[in-house]
Amino acid sequence: SFGGNVVQEVAVQLQEAGEDVALLTILDAFPLAPLDDLDRASRDTVFRALLSNMGVGQEALAGGGPVDAGAVRDQFRANGS
Repeated sequence: SFGGNVVQEVAVQLQEAGEDVALLTILDAFPLAPLDDLDRASRDTVFRALLSNMGVGQEALAGGGPVDAGAVRDQFRANGS
C-alpha cells in the first residue's frame, strides 16, 4: 500500500537527521518504481511511475499519449484510495 512507501521515507529522513531507526517492518507494500534524475523528470514520467506503483502495467499505458493527473486520480479512486 502507499502507506508502506510513506513510512519507509519517514524512516530514511529520520536516519538522515541522525536518528536511530532500529527496525522498520513493512507488510503488504511494494517498492516505488525508480525515478532517475527526478529533478528533471517530466510530469508524464512521474505520473507513469505513480500508476506503476499502483499496479498499472506500462503496456496498459502504451500508445495513449502523455499521462495526466486525471488518470492518476481515476486510478486512486478505482483502488479505493
